[in-house]
Amino acid sequence: MAVIELETALEKKDFELLSNLGMTAANNGIWLWLVGGSVRDIILGSQINDFDLTSEAPAEDLGKLLIASHHGLIKSKSQFKTQKLVFDSTIIDLATTRKETYAKPGALPVISWGSLEEDLIRRDFSINSMAVSLHPDNFGILVDKNYGQQDINNRLIRILHPSSFLDDPTRLFRAVRYQIRLGFDIENQTLGLINQSSPFIASISAARLRREIELILHEENSVEILMEATRLEILSHVNPLFKTSLLKNPLIQSIQRGCKGNVLLGVLGSVLPEKEILNLKKRLGVTKKQAKILDDINYLKKIESIFTAPLDANHLYSMLLATDREAILVIASTTSNPMVARNLDRYLAGNLLRMPLSGAELIELGLKPGPEIGMMQRELRCAMIDRIILDKRDAVLFVLTKLEESLN
Repeated sequence: MAVIELETALEKKDFELLSNLGMTAANNGIWLWLVGGSVRDIILGSQINDFDLTSEAPAEDLGKLLIASHHGLIKSKSQFKTQKLVFDSTIIDLATTRKETYAKPGALPVISWGSLEEDLIRRDFSINSMAVSLHPDNFGILVDKNYGQQDINNRLIRILHPSSFLDDPTRLFRAVRYQIRLGFDIENQTLGLINQSSPFIASISAARLRREIELILHEENSVEILMEATRLEILSHVNPLFKTSLLKNPLIQSIQRGCKGNVLLGVLGSVLPEKEILNLKKRLGVTKKQAKILDDINYLKKIESIFTAPLDANHLYSMLLATDREAILVIASTTSNPMVARNLDRYLAGNLLRMPLSGAELIELGLKPGPEIGMMQRELRCAMIDRIILDKRDAVLFVLTKLEESLN
């Protein structure tokens, strides 16, 4: 029977905490297990940000016992009766072992109490279906009936049963996330089931689908994940125009800019015509911020030809002042016209420039408090972008000249 040497794999404070939690549970007749991604990451030698624990006891009762015994606190609870506990700086996700059934593809699971074995078989992939005992009688013993450690050694992503993707189509996105994040391959049978199951993405609710897309957008290798999800025709079930032929070049260009998060969502939207952007907003149930980015990308695409000639800062500000910065970055990153990128980059850089004169200093120079201050600050920023102003002395002379002109 395999044993995981937790003492050598974990930081001292985390090892001592898990040992003590296991001892407290055992003293109350409860077997506590380290499960899921935590076990996977320990075997891989990866950094662990929080720990997933489970037992056959009700999580609410066990959570109260553990925080009372070890000076912790309950940070949050979920609809699946899991609890997030905090002990100093260590975060513990505590759950009760459970079974899951699905009324239809894409539906949230109906949960009921289950054994440890039933809890492990319900999980998404074999590499996430292992448990390590924290009970002092068999501390460190690995429970691995689904051959997760073998799949880690063979660097494979494998589902646990043929209906896995039908039960929960969000696993299609997770398969590619793990594939790229870990540098694994998707096992052949699992790969075939991805191709068969992708149409069931249509059954995922807008909120859950947006959540899966957002998780991808914030991964370290987010662009590579999107490209692989496009190649496997997973993204085409989010929008039929998300094809490799349309997305490849914009995604490659976005790597050079280090695009993440909502900017990458904008890159996806940038390949769509206006009607399809509206459909994407509805399908993902986007936030107000995301909707603003996608709408402004539409606006910029319509006026992009204006930026093909050199423009001074005043022209740039008049057209871009109300436009979301991340939308501008999307077009600057994906345009095929160097002059368009140059104009947009000048505007973006200007917004980051530190103003050489504060509002109070402008008042000291003779401006009246109120709208005049904002107008002068805009003129100063434009002059900085056009390199008319290089330092604070230039800025003072610029303001005094403008004041003198206003008196004549």
